Amino acid sequence: MSKHKEVFEANPNVNQIYVTTDGVPFLDGHRAKLHQRSTHPEGRVEVVHKVEATSLAESVEATSEVKKTAEARIADINAATTVEEVDILLNGEKAKTVIAAGEAKIEEINKKDKEDKK
Repeated sequence: MSKHKEVFEANPNVNQIYVTTDGVPFLDGHRAKLHQRSTHPEGRVEVVHKVEATSLAESVEATSEVKKTAEARIADINAATTVEEVDILLNGEKAKTVIAAGEAKIEEINKKDKEDKK
């Protein structure tokens, strides 16, 4: 059983987790970011949603060795629903197209939040 699936089974009310480059899963995005910065500052924190966990490879090691393309990272950003998720996905990002997509997504989320408050 994958580590992701184990975390979701142990925490049934959790819909997403944050996984650092070294494969450590966190329930809190800020703690994941702190761990990532202290252990692998060049890496990224991946947001894994409960529905995705069932389709992931059986080991974190198998999935963490494969570097996602910029297109896949942009797709992850577009699937994010909060500014915090986008910030985590942009952590350590160097590709200009991915950064631009993240900035656009943050603007979209902030605009939607502003409209929802009206």
